[in-house]
Amino acid sequence: MPRLQIWLLAGILAALSFASATAQSAKIIQARSSGDNKIYEDVRITQDDLRGVKGRESRVGLSFKPEEIVSLEYHQQPEEYRKGRAAYGDGDYKNAAENLLAALEQAERYKWIPVYANWYLAESLRQLGAREQALEAYEAMLKANPIARQAPDAYVHMAEIYMSLGAKGVTPARTALKRLEDMVKREKLGERYSLLAELGLARIEVRAGDPSRAREMLNRIVTAGDRYPKIANLARLELGQLLVKEKKYSEAETFFENILKTTKDDPDVIAGAGNGLGDCQYAQGHYAEAMYTYSRTYALFLDRVDQASRVAHALYYGGRSFRLQAGKETDPAEKSRLEKYGTHVMRRAARDFGGTTAGQMAQKEL
Repeated sequence: MPRLQIWLLAGILAALSFASATAQSAKIIQARSSGDNKIYEDVRITQDDLRGVKGRESRVGLSFKPEEIVSLEYHQQPEEYRKGRAAYGDGDYKNAAENLLAALEQAERYKWIPVYANWYLAESLRQLGAREQALEAYEAMLKANPIARQAPDAYVHMAEIYMSLGAKGVTPARTALKRLEDMVKREKLGERYSLLAELGLARIEVRAGDPSRAREMLNRIVTAGDRYPKIANLARLELGQLLVKEKKYSEAETFFENILKTTKDDPDVIAGAGNGLGDCQYAQGHYAEAMYTYSRTYALFLDRVDQASRVAHALYYGGRSFRLQAGKETDPAEKSRLEKYGTHVMRRAARDFGGTTAGQMAQKEL
């Protein structure tokens, strides 16, 4: 039986025995309202899901809200899981995926493995650009425990992957976000996940739906910025992308420039706004400006695996900008320099980011 089928089967079998398996002990770090963290070294876990984490330590019953959990690490772990988690923490996603896949073959011994290992496996595969396999791992996690603490984020990431697939991903992305909306209502998850679901649906409207509805949804999300600044900034990015789609390039440039001026430490927003600005310049044929705007994105984030798709986009369109600008040059030496550098940049996208959409576009063009 192929290994992929083995870990899927393991997840399902473990889910069947989830309730009856013997409780295992874990170290919990709890975030408290006072602003500090409290550590519980040896809690025997009896519940670990969206509805809360419960257990006992030295005969004392403990109960935590999901949002209070900074970390929960089970003491008894398969060696493969331990290695996989360490590799994941180091950003070595290939090694992480290999070890976590092996850990899933021991799922019958650890009731928590199908959720935790599939979660980190899916996250690793997503970072590697293995989109279809990442989706399978997320679904395996949800089968193991439909109300896992990681479930809401899984739906958000699944929707993002589906949207990266283009037109064929629109319907499954809507389905993933509808599943999240249903979970938010059923489990009373609160405003944060409600906003994330709405942001995902607004992104779909930006790309393949009603621009007016998209703008209305995004402006509503931005209004929640005081409470959730990260989500509000991502909504602002989408408002900028909407302007690009409407070919309001001058307005969009100002929009992205303002985001870059006011954002200091959010790679998602900085890389997204940088690419958005480059896209405006590229669409208007301002290739000399675009090639340097894109270069800022890949110079800043080339080694950030979590920014792989944005770096690949900057490399591909940056490389094209260099080559297109070369076509405008009359000086043979400068023309040759720009062409060579543009090809070099595009090859980097094709070679190092083949799992991304832009990387695959570079491969076809080269």
